[in-house]
Amino acid sequence: MEEEAPRNRGAAVLHRYHMSQLNPPAPRGSVIETSAWGPLFRLSQLILFDVAMATMTKSSPQKALEAAKEKLQLAKAKLDAMRNAKTLDELAALWGEFVAEQHRVYLRLRKATGHGPGKGWFDRILNEQRSDALLSYLLHARDAAEHGIEKITEKRDGGIGINPKQGNSLHIKHMKISNGPHGVHIEADPETMAQIKVEFIPGKVHLVAVTDRREVYQPPATHLDQPISDLSPIVAAELAVQYLEAKLAEAEAKYVK
Repeated sequence: MEEEAPRNRGAAVLHRYHMSQLNPPAPRGSVIETSAWGPLFRLSQLILFDVAMATMTKSSPQKALEAAKEKLQLAKAKLDAMRNAKTLDELAALWGEFVAEQHRVYLRLRKATGHGPGKGWFDRILNEQRSDALLSYLLHARDAAEHGIEKITEKRDGGIGINPKQGNSLHIKHMKISNGPHGVHIEADPETMAQIKVEFIPGKVHLVAVTDRREVYQPPATHLDQPISDLSPIVAAELAVQYLEAKLAEAEAKYVK
């Protein structure tokens, strides 16, 4: 009668290391060779490993999802700080920090859903991360900032624009522009002042093309097939947060119980 095939990994291990394969016990009074107990030691290690992996499998997805939520909160904190940045340098630095934090959300989400019933779902997220203009740009901007030497933003100082209130021509008799303690100061004769329109243009931080592994990635013009109007670090961060919030909620509802 044939021996029954092992039904699980533990049984397979026991089958492989059947006692008949061990060296027979040494006679009383003799020295036991440690090599005789090698198979038993390896067997015990494999069984302990199986038990540990079974325990981790039950708890790791929930823990990984909670970790992803924590990283998303950190990314949202960076976004809030960007909205309140006082200088262009501060905004540019916060954008780099946001890019790093949002990437960490994907890493934790992968641990939560990268195996089991959620694997196919997360594979689609990875595909979207590589094909969507905004998500792909964020992925490669993070890599460029982490491993490269080029900046991922460009600061453009503000200025002023002087145009005619009506028509396309302007005759200026006298005008003086200076920087004072309270900002830009403009002096002009009454006739000139009556016909000009002054526009103050604030300084901005612009997203720039990034290079990752010799490939160049341009700032995104679309996200999920929708055009992005007035692209800025804050707008890009807001869209990224909305996307990640939706994916974490979907993971919790469908795949991580």
